[in-house]
Amino acid sequence: MEKATDLEVLLKKIKESEEKQLEIINKLQIRLSIIESNNLEDLKKDIYSLNSKVKMLESEHDNRKEKWQMGLNFLVQLIWVAMAAWLLTKLGLQPPL
Repeated sequence: MEKATDLEVLLKKIKESEEKQLEIINKLQIRLSIIESNNLEDLKKDIYSLNSKVKMLESEHDNRKEKWQMGLNFLVQLIWVAMAAWLLTKLGLQPPL
């Protein structure tokens, strides 16, 4: 009797495992059909387009950064000239020509 119940339990476990595997296979088939339905070429074009836009934005950012850097450098040089002129007048020296 025990062997018969053990066998029934084992068969039940095998059926449950088989049902789970079939569910997984069905889910994978659905996912695969979704992936195949999407046109990969369109995705590649979109990625290329986005990549181009990012590069363009990066170059614009670099240009703005360079302009700010030039402006700040000019301002620092102007401050140095003003300080030198003020120091020369305080010391009563003639600026070099």
